[in-house]
Amino acid sequence: MRLDDQITLLALKYICGENKELCRLCLSSIQSREAAVSLKNIVQVKTPYCQDSVTYNCVLTNLGIPDEPLLPQVVCSDCTTILINSYLFQQLKEFSNNIWDKVLKDLNNTFSNSCKLNLQDMNSVFATIHKTDMFTSHQKCTTGTKQRTLCNVNKAIKSYKKSLTGNKSELVCEKCGKRFKAQFLLKKHIKFHKKTLHPCPNCTKVFSMQNYLHIHIERVHYPKKIKCDICPKKFSTKRVLKHHLRTEHIPMKCKDCDIELPSKKALKFHLDHHKVNTCPFCNKGYRNIKYFKLHMKYCGKIGNPDTYICDICQKAYQAKSGLNSHMKTAHGFGKVLSCKWCNKKFDVISRLNDHIVTHTKEKKFYCEKCGGKFVTHKSLINHIRLHTGERPYPCSLCDQSFLSASRRLEHQKRKHFEPAHKCSLCEAKFVTRYEWRKHLKRHFKQSSKLYVTGSDIPQS
Repeated sequence: MRLDDQITLLALKYICGENKELCRLCLSSIQSREAAVSLKNIVQVKTPYCQDSVTYNCVLTNLGIPDEPLLPQVVCSDCTTILINSYLFQQLKEFSNNIWDKVLKDLNNTFSNSCKLNLQDMNSVFATIHKTDMFTSHQKCTTGTKQRTLCNVNKAIKSYKKSLTGNKSELVCEKCGKRFKAQFLLKKHIKFHKKTLHPCPNCTKVFSMQNYLHIHIERVHYPKKIKCDICPKKFSTKRVLKHHLRTEHIPMKCKDCDIELPSKKALKFHLDHHKVNTCPFCNKGYRNIKYFKLHMKYCGKIGNPDTYICDICQKAYQAKSGLNSHMKTAHGFGKVLSCKWCNKKFDVISRLNDHIVTHTKEKKFYCEKCGGKFVTHKSLINHIRLHTGERPYPCSLCDQSFLSASRRLEHQKRKHFEPAHKCSLCEAKFVTRYEWRKHLKRHFKQSSKLYVTGSDIPQS
């Protein structure tokens, strides 16, 4: 029986009168009456910020738990400790807020009375604490430092006032409508609107800084004449070659499983599958928190309605970047790149290069262990897993694991799910669309045993 079912059963037994001693909070069964603490008991609290005598019922009320006479009126010893600590934390929060509120108000009063001060000749900083007390600083520092101190305190007071009177709905960028939780995040975002953009003259990419544009042109568009001594790749500058050698050709060892990977890049990809951060939707694990958050941003939307819809053709996307790419390639809103073989359009040169490989079949990636060559980097990664024995994609319906997510999906379709594609000319069913189309062609090939004439095709 699951834990939540066991707790539900204990609650039902208490309501029916079978179990008389049950903790109000954790619903654990209390074995003896001596171990049960009544909610009417009084507890004395003595700390520098709180000195009070309260009942456990009052503590529950302060924490937002209503008084219900028909529910258990006792708690276990573990829950009493948690209750008192929670109550103390609440009192500490109120104490801290009150002190800072008072300090900032006193500073504000000091600033309102400092109009007569000559800040140019200032040698000390003072603040009124009470009507008769004053805090004074005579530290040896320059006049400029004193002025900066006063300015910083003044900013803190202004920020405090805004937090009291400010409305969260006002933290909206007027240019793009994006919302922010804090004022400093909005200011940081507005700077990007004011920046001068630097478009690449050779492709569609745009950069916020000039040096980023130079790095991009050097890495992508310069003629690649410097050859790597280890692999067939060529590079535009020695700096790019040095980075390639550091990330691609220095063997690295995984500290968790002692598997040796051929490069730093392969190790980084491998570490993501040591399940430290696990996605609750697909059970995929990530060690790198950045990749994990990026994955959760899209995986959490699986099965949910798409939020970005094209106004022209009503096509929907889960990410804003997908909609922007669609508007460029499908409707001409922006500069695009076209494939010279099939005229397919792309908004990013890297996607165009990945597509061109499907036409040229050029094998740019090779395995350092066996010398095998591959068309795409993804194919190389899957091949390296054959050497390392790594199978990071387990099936959730059986004990098998696979090299890639696509192979796992194909396995699930074949072994665990019904075939999705049915032939309209016969009773055959197929798992993949490729197999279905291949089968359908045999119906119209005269040399095939499955050949059908026009009269055999059912009329719709």
